[in-house]
Amino acid sequence: MHFGERDGKPAIEAVHERRPIYPSEAMREHVTGTVYLVARLDADGKVVDAAA
Repeated sequence: MHFGERDGKPAIEAVHERRPIYPSEAMREHVTGTVYLVARLDADGKVVDAAA
């Protein structure tokens, strides 16, 4: 995996981005956390399965 730029273009590009809805109660209470995302890719580099 390469992060950054390659040949002057971003190496990773979002095709579709959907921001998560953060619960209003958690925002009021300043709740934070870390989420780890695991993705399985096919031979063409497309995501075939993902889990948080």
